[in-house]
Amino acid sequence: MTITAADTPRLANGAERKVWQALIDQLEPGDLVIPGKRVTDHLKDHEIDFFVAIEGAGIVCLEVKGGEVWHDGDTWRQKRRGREVGIDPVRQAREACYALRSFIENDPRWS
Repeated sequence: MTITAADTPRLANGAERKVWQALIDQLEPGDLVIPGKRVTDHLKDHEIDFFVAIEGAGIVCLEVKGGEVWHDGDTWRQKRRGREVGIDPVRQAREACYALRSFIENDPRWS
């Protein structure tokens, strides 16, 4: 069974519940899934929707978007309250993952 921080995590929405279940169904024993991980750096407070550590392979940070999301050839778009807005889930995941990496690298317990 995949290692989790909680048997029944608090998830923000139905999209996160679907991703949680897909991860739990597919990952191997010894892999780790942590939903809603907060990491703070000198820039901001980041939230990693899913922090996934795959034994023997590495770490993945996932950003989950629900509802209607698409790429228009130039940028990611999402419909919110009936309006189209530009979003940048790749930047969100990348910045959060780098903040986590920096935290781990600067903590002497992880030397």
